[in-house]
Amino acid sequence: MALLSGLELEPRSENRPTGFRPPYEGEVPLSPRKRFLKRLPLLFVIFLIILPQHSLIRLLTYYYLVAQKSLAYFLLHLTICYSLTFSAVSSLIICVARDPGPVKPTESEGAEFEAGHSVDNGADEEEEGNYGGGELSLAQALMMDSPPPTSHGTLIPLKSNGERRWCRKCSAPKPERAHHCSECNRCVLKMDHHCPWLGSKCVGHRTYPAFLHFLGTVTLLGAYVTYITINPIIDYLSMPLPNGEDTTPLHALFLALMGCIFTLSIGSFLSYHVYLVWTNQTTIEHLTPYLLLRLLPPRPTLLPPESSPNSPLAPPPYSETPAPAPPSSQPLRFSEETLTSAQRRKVRHAHSTIRVYDLGWQRNWTEVLGGGAHLKRRSGRKRWMWIVELLLVGGRGTGDGHTFPHNPSAEEELVELASELAKMD
Repeated sequence: MALLSGLELEPRSENRPTGFRPPYEGEVPLSPRKRFLKRLPLLFVIFLIILPQHSLIRLLTYYYLVAQKSLAYFLLHLTICYSLTFSAVSSLIICVARDPGPVKPTESEGAEFEAGHSVDNGADEEEEGNYGGGELSLAQALMMDSPPPTSHGTLIPLKSNGERRWCRKCSAPKPERAHHCSECNRCVLKMDHHCPWLGSKCVGHRTYPAFLHFLGTVTLLGAYVTYITINPIIDYLSMPLPNGEDTTPLHALFLALMGCIFTLSIGSFLSYHVYLVWTNQTTIEHLTPYLLLRLLPPRPTLLPPESSPNSPLAPPPYSETPAPAPPSSQPLRFSEETLTSAQRRKVRHAHSTIRVYDLGWQRNWTEVLGGGAHLKRRSGRKRWMWIVELLLVGGRGTGDGHTFPHNPSAEEELVELASELAKMD
């Protein structure tokens, strides 16, 4: 029972701060036909999991148990295959049933944002492509103020102007690394991508470990099924043509084909996500280089020498002579629309080297799968609980999904990038 309580799909909180909508509020109800169409890819995934089971049982029974008379190999292969299948199905259920990452502010955050908060002026939404947009009422816009920026570990702000991010479509704060999904019509904590194969669900902070575990178990299952068909295929090819009643060779060929397809296709996808975890990136962050612009410091304001406060020609502070207005041709923030082609190339090149959240591969993996130093302080029972959860559904990530530690060297790299972009204006 303790393990089941640790695998709770979606805890519900009755003391949610006022002024914030539930995670699914505002979603447009789908017609039964559209709901069925969105679930078709998930049904196809379930069909692919069930499809090879008959051939697998027949191969293990007729070849290893009957022809080879090896009960040990039969039980070994049966146990490994169905342990991997059970793990894959368990992680798939977690990905589909668990909320990927509800944006639930704490009580202190709720009071802070109800008193006043900064409005995302749309640049974040435009940088996210299909993941942003929305409307903001006039009353909300007039009541909002800029709270002190909060960052975790360094002085890197959540936005380039130091303000907290705010989703205008959800009318709620948008935590660090969260994005608004236009398909789900909601914000998702540490959103990785929207996956139609999971019943049109997002993969986020709470489901990414299970998603990674699903890819890993399916890849291992495909590779192992391919392995156990090698000897049967070799033996059947060296034998005379079997009679038409023995279809075991056809089942072996079918399993080998299915195993190769799943190993190559899902394995390549798994390799990509292993790289993302190794460098602590999400799919959106890796494929959208211009997200770096929101982390850059504001563009330096270029004042003419005669208007500088330290210039001897500048008027006294309380003089009636008006000071010349600073030039307003350059915006204070870098945006994708205002970048030149040379600046765009610079941002894309910097995106391949600047790792804002990369803490080293060990801490990166700990952030996704759990464990690490905090696990050593736990009792032996809790360690075993984590190991069982890791094997069944991929573990549980650390942190709350709202704030993340930053790479200490990333701040200097961002300042240097902003300076180089300003020189290229």
